Amino acid sequence: MLNIYIDEALANEGRVEVAQERTASLLELALDSSHMDHQTTISKIHDQARDLQVMIKDMQEGMIAYVDQPGASIEEVRWKDNKNAGRETIIDNGTGVAFITEAKKYAAMLDELVKDPVANAQIEDHLEFTTLVWDFEHGRDGVIDSPLMKNYYKNTDAAKGIALAEYTAIAYLLHQ
Repeated sequence: MLNIYIDEALANEGRVEVAQERTASLLELALDSSHMDHQTTISKIHDQARDLQVMIKDMQEGMIAYVDQPGASIEEVRWKDNKNAGRETIIDNGTGVAFITEAKKYAAMLDELVKDPVANAQIEDHLEFTTLVWDFEHGRDGVIDSPLMKNYYKNTDAAKGIALAEYTAIAYLLHQ
């Protein structure tokens, strides 16, 4: 069962890289003088997305360090079924609350900036982990009850959503 989460986590990490590469192309396009009116907004979106990605990376590294294997790749980690890693790293030290608070602010900002209903629906879908339904289904208790690998997978899924939401929002702003 945990191998499924490993495969999906690795696939998500690849998807994040692709989305970030495509976003980098959009950021270069945004430097064009015809997009001067959106440059500040686009920079703010990019900065917040980057900060959220760093928070996720820190949580992932923290879980791996908790099982005494700092620096190991997720494929190499022993104790992938350790349920204490997520609780300690994400819940007990407050990083999970800090992350979801910032992620909800990011979602609200994008909702305010993106007025196209189709693009907005895509962003909402990508950022589903910021919703109340997600909190009820996978929130604090979900982290506590899940093994390291499942929490790692959930983090990569959130990272993918952040990267895709960033791309969608910036593409929308550049093509208005």
